Amino acid sequence: MKTQLDSDQKIHDILETIDALDGIGFIEYRTEDNSVYLSPNCRQILDLPPHQNISASQIIHCIDEEFRQYFVDTAHELQTQTNWTNLPPVIQTECTITSFTGKKKWLRMYRKRSVENGFTVSKGFWQDISAEVQERIIAEQFQDLYDNAPYGYHTTFLDGRISDMNRTMLNYLGYTLQEVKNGLGLAQILTRESFRARMSFSEKLFRDGILRDFEAEFVRKDGSTFYGLVTATLVHNAAGEPMAIRAATVDLTERKRFEEHERKASIAEEANRVRAEFMNMLSHEFRTPLGIILGAADALKSFVDDDPRQFVHMIESGGNRLLTLLNNVLELAQTESDTGVATLHRTDILSFFRHIHEQWSSQIETRGIEYLLEFSPTLPQAILVDMPRLERILVCLLDNAFKFTENGFVRLVVNAMPQQHDTTKGTLHLRLNDTGIGIPEYHLQQVFEPFFQGHRGTTRQFDGAGIGLTVVRNLIQQLGGSVQISSRIGSGTTVTLAIPFQMTN
Repeated sequence: MKTQLDSDQKIHDILETIDALDGIGFIEYRTEDNSVYLSPNCRQILDLPPHQNISASQIIHCIDEEFRQYFVDTAHELQTQTNWTNLPPVIQTECTITSFTGKKKWLRMYRKRSVENGFTVSKGFWQDISAEVQERIIAEQFQDLYDNAPYGYHTTFLDGRISDMNRTMLNYLGYTLQEVKNGLGLAQILTRESFRARMSFSEKLFRDGILRDFEAEFVRKDGSTFYGLVTATLVHNAAGEPMAIRAATVDLTERKRFEEHERKASIAEEANRVRAEFMNMLSHEFRTPLGIILGAADALKSFVDDDPRQFVHMIESGGNRLLTLLNNVLELAQTESDTGVATLHRTDILSFFRHIHEQWSSQIETRGIEYLLEFSPTLPQAILVDMPRLERILVCLLDNAFKFTENGFVRLVVNAMPQQHDTTKGTLHLRLNDTGIGIPEYHLQQVFEPFFQGHRGTTRQFDGAGIGLTVVRNLIQQLGGSVQISSRIGSGTTVTLAIPFQMTN
């Protein structure tokens, strides 16, 4: 018995020397007497005073609940073990504990069970790895930050072979990390021109240690390309010698798309400006001789007899028609080049539409066409709307309606609805329908195109060049509204407008 005690003491003395290793301690549990031995380092890990006794169940309860089940099962097996030949080998576990002073710690445990005198003995080492786990968490967070950064990162050896690439850059290019590490180089991910440009900057990179804002064209795995803005940094070893190049890349796809959009918009704006200047010049050059012709024709009426006067009327009629066409073309050019915002005017709705109604009623009273004007009973008295543009829209639409209606009626229905979520704003709804000749349904998608005629030969039968509806569309878009048209041959046409407005007192 004394020999056994001496042997145990020697074992304990040896195990005590393990405590010389910082953060590593020894633990032993015996089922024979349900005793627990803890080395000083184990007690320090548990924040347990040197001479305070502790039971196995207390140790189990120090282990956080997430991991406790594994140790509870083990304790039960130790007490009920009957097959001593099937004891498991050394078990390694990482878990968290709460010490007796309430501190959270990460431990790595090595456990081995054996049989002594018919009783099970569990021996093991505990290692406090809290600092190691913290470093591991920081490393994982850094790796996650590196992989999912908003910029692409890659590292190359000095010979151009790529050694590493983050997930963002991999997504840019369409490669896997394994494909990159299998020998992918800069020559494979850059176009020939960009690769040559990159090599030409090597002297500057090695001299300054950094190359900023180098625009390169990259080649994806599928052969497509994209532009990136690259900043490259030279990496040195401990001896201060260059060993690698790290590069950060910003995908310029959206910026290039925006720049292209801006470039096209600038070209279109310049084209509109040139066209407007040309139209102004054309207006002057045309109007001056036309004015002379029309003035001379009017003066000739008093000098010629009735028979030759018909020729003067022909000159006058042709000149007026040409002048109208010129005015329409100029108006079309103006509405297409006008990018100004709507100018709101306080407008009395009833007075505004009645004024337009009276103008047209006096013009068509001899044609036998009825002109109807209907108001919704819920119309506000006044609204804020771009009155000049609205008036021009109505003039164009009414001109078309009366031009292509030989009998029957033209009806204009006016309604206004407030917005559901903003009672300071509303929408003016106008519906203009006539009993005219109508438009073929297959032409309805084209009627807003410049110079389009719904019927072959209508240019000869009716005055006009097919510009009015194009002007209407442009003005409606400038007001932020919408226009729809429906028609059937022989049944007339209906035009529906929705124009936003603001409420006013």
